[in-house]
Amino acid sequence: MLVWIAALRCEVKPIIDYYHLKKSNQHRAFDLYINADYCCVVSGIGQTASAAATAWVAALNKSEQAIAWINIGIAGTAQDSVGSIFWMDKIMSLNTEPCSPVPINNNSIESRSCFTLDNPSTDYKPDLLFDMEASAFFTTATQFSAIELVHCLKVISDNQNQPPQRNKAKISQLIQQNMAKIDAFANDLQHLKINQ
Repeated sequence: MLVWIAALRCEVKPIIDYYHLKKSNQHRAFDLYINADYCCVVSGIGQTASAAATAWVAALNKSEQAIAWINIGIAGTAQDSVGSIFWMDKIMSLNTEPCSPVPINNNSIESRSCFTLDNPSTDYKPDLLFDMEASAFFTTATQFSAIELVHCLKVISDNQNQPPQRNKAKISQLIQQNMAKIDAFANDLQHLKINQ
């Protein structure tokens, strides 16, 4: 099983469409979309929501031998272009020790460090992404799976020249245009999980 965690449905709509996931009517705590290979949870915004959704879906799948995880969503940055996608190679927050995810072989997605905030900010820093879920997601998911199986992918939604917009269709479009890279990453992660 590969589990996708996203704060907003618009962030994960391209995933739902691409993998033909169907909404589960059996579960009410969070919106859950599934097929035989993938599970997608819409957590809501923020670290507490992301941690809760991650622990919840881990409990639902406790019989799985190994769970792979991807936190997918948007992030802000100083200079990177809107629509660029990055793999998080270091995840930091004010409340936790820095985390260093383990790279996947053949990963063609460029890496960045990410700082998880409690509130939105446009106080951009060079070569650093801002998000609101990655740290709590990563800390929680690594309680249930090997660190090699836990990853964060972020698509740039705003930068110093293009301020944040809360346009759901635009957010979906930014992630949709990266689906080839996202799918390749997911396939590599699934292959890694099988060999764990």
